[in-house]
Amino acid sequence: MEGKGKSKNDPVYLGQALSHPLRVAILMRMNSPMREMSPSDYAKESGELLANCSYHFRQLREYGLIEETRTAQVRGATEHFYKPVKRAMAWKKTYGAMPDAVKQNLSSTALGGAVLSIGNSVDAGTFDARPDPHLSYDQMLIDEEGWQKLTGIFNSALLAAIKVRDEALERLERDEDPESFVASYLLSAWEAAPLNHQSLEEEFAAPTRLPRLIQIDCFPRPELKRILDAALEGMRAQSPHSYEPDHLEMRGELERLLREAGETGP
Repeated sequence: MEGKGKSKNDPVYLGQALSHPLRVAILMRMNSPMREMSPSDYAKESGELLANCSYHFRQLREYGLIEETRTAQVRGATEHFYKPVKRAMAWKKTYGAMPDAVKQNLSSTALGGAVLSIGNSVDAGTFDARPDPHLSYDQMLIDEEGWQKLTGIFNSALLAAIKVRDEALERLERDEDPESFVASYLLSAWEAAPLNHQSLEEEFAAPTRLPRLIQIDCFPRPELKRILDAALEGMRAQSPHSYEPDHLEMRGELERLLREAGETGP
């Protein structure tokens, strides 16, 4: 795919490269933190099928977003290892011109990864373990000039954070016995929904309403299918005499989600 006159910064080119959610998830995993991975490594971490991972790793390589670093013989097979191309995540200039579906895919995957990281840190007791963590959340009334200044601050903070990362990597490479840990951060600014907009909590408060597949598609597909299968199995095991009035409707909703997950998988 490379060598055909297409630039990695071309919106259409990147839109094609990132048209599959698994390719986006692979890139996010390899860039947070930046590290070398093989399809087998990713399959073990994510629960995805190795064949799917291998295919999409090859696609990312052909699009020039990752590059092969080495091979190794593992149980008689050749395992290929890759690292992300640094410029692959620098999409600020082309992001706005990408198709909406690609932008939604990038946003949902990135936010899903952030939520998962936060949950894992809370469960592991590391979220507040250090004496100086930072957590900010707020909403503000703003105009267009203020929005440009706000996003400018966030963009500058991201560049500064990347510089901190690169300097730390240089120190760790020089140190013979380095001590290190993974630090997570989330920088995001978005236009909030109108104040009179019905929230997701209100929209799905009724027990007979379940979200659409796209709203929970940040979860790895195999894990999503397992959750839906387990929920359906539990409902099918109930005695018909114990059914609530909305039982059949809820069961139908679960079956719909599972069917949609199968149709759009892997």
